[in-house]
Amino acid sequence: MDLIEFAWSAMSGGIFYDSVKGIFGASFEKLKNFIDKDKKDDFTSHLETIFSVNEEIKKQLEELQKNSEININSKNTIDVKGDYNSIKIG
Repeated sequence: MDLIEFAWSAMSGGIFYDSVKGIFGASFEKLKNFIDKDKKDDFTSHLETIFSVNEEIKKQLEELQKNSEININSKNTIDVKGDYNSIKIG
């Protein structure tokens, strides 16, 4: 998935929504408006402009896409146990 598709997907309610929102900062609302109005060409053009002006945003987005990690900071503990596995969150 290319970087623009990744951003579009995340901002459309994907799993990395909050992370992408933090990366884009003040530009997020304008980009989100393009998504809400289904203006993918405008979204792509605006995002390419952002990338050309701010290389750090592009690097952070690439890193998020590459690692696809979710960091959960919680004081709650959830244990899920099955017949052959165990998952602990928190």
